[in-house]
Amino acid sequence: MPYQRRRTDAAFATAWDEATNLGTKFLEWEAIRRAYHGTLRPVFYKGKQCGSICDYSDQLLMFLLRARNPKMYREKFQLDHSNDDKAIAPITIVRFRRLSDVVADSPTP
Repeated sequence: MPYQRRRTDAAFATAWDEATNLGTKFLEWEAIRRAYHGTLRPVFYKGKQCGSICDYSDQLLMFLLRARNPKMYREKFQLDHSNDDKAIAPITIVRFRRLSDVVADSPTP
């Protein structure tokens, strides 16, 4: 029902988008807080809490860096499929032929 109303009611759609954007901002702030300031994790000894350790999220920090500077922090590999049919197919055929020769020459148990 709300999805249908969003399609037909412009004011509702605007409010929906604002709420979604605000929710996303809160998620981003929490990710930044966890990456920069960490979260406290309790430490227990013999069943009783004796302290805490501050855990930082390296993974969240990497996501934030990639979002802010993708050229610097993106994955460095790129696949080029422009010549796949010309370059890879003959090599694959040769490998399959070699593999079939190995299998044919191997002794049967």
